[in-house]
Amino acid sequence: MSKDSIYTGNKYTDMILNYKVELMKTLGANVNLNLRIPKGIRVDSYDITCLLGNLLDNIINAINEQMSRNVSIDLFYNKGLLVVDTQNECIIKNVEEDIGIENIRKVADKYNGEFEYWIDDNKFYTKTMLYLE
Repeated sequence: MSKDSIYTGNKYTDMILNYKVELMKTLGANVNLNLRIPKGIRVDSYDITCLLGNLLDNIINAINEQMSRNVSIDLFYNKGLLVVDTQNECIIKNVEEDIGIENIRKVADKYNGEFEYWIDDNKFYTKTMLYLE
């Protein structure tokens, strides 16, 4: 494992984060990553891969299409609640909901959680909450 590898102790989380964050950096983005999750959180491997994959793919699309260069990803766990917050620069004013957003909502719903997104001051924000306990 290289010194830049992301390690949370959760195999699928690590795989998707390492791949997508490296791709973002290769595309020229500055990625601010804050991870505070314990090993062994109880979330299905398909669900965490689907959630993170779709959230991070949306950021990668913004990097490619809109020259978004500053990205922030926060993933933390507290008292049974897993929260994923993302932020990236954008030039769009409205978001067309696609299959990716639909899949994020499905994962949030499965865990009685919430998913929301908004645009403010040329930044696109997402907040996803999953209740794991």
